[in-house]
Amino acid sequence: MRLILACTLSLLYLAVLALARPYQDRFDDALAVLSNMILAGCFASGIALKLCEENRWNDSCMDFLGVASSFQASLFVAIMVVGMVTAALLVVSMQVISAAVGPPTIRLVATRRLPYLDLPRGCAYHFFVSHVWSTGQVGAYYPRPF
Repeated sequence: MRLILACTLSLLYLAVLALARPYQDRFDDALAVLSNMILAGCFASGIALKLCEENRWNDSCMDFLGVASSFQASLFVAIMVVGMVTAALLVVSMQVISAAVGPPTIRLVATRRLPYLDLPRGCAYHFFVSHVWSTGQVGAYYPRPF
């Protein structure tokens, strides 16, 4: 009963995560959904292993899962766990690679476009003004790199 309850709660939380998207970064949302999918898969495989215990249930392994023995069920669960971990590592590595070689991440809030930072002829400096209310600091100018 605990495995069924844990699997149900995990899938319910997965649905809430997919709908609510509580994190600001898309990558954090994807990572949370992926980790909860792995968790639900682990609970479901626990149910499968429990059904296939040796000499515990009469042919429940073949009736419910379609495998002949507890060894085959354990092998299937081990392959599934390796597959899920491999898929999670692939997703994380693809996100890291796309973030490393992707476009610049600084964008204007209003238009979501890259800021226009080209200097007109004759100008040598950009001027950046920033004010933080808690400290009262103002940003300074930065020389143009040549």
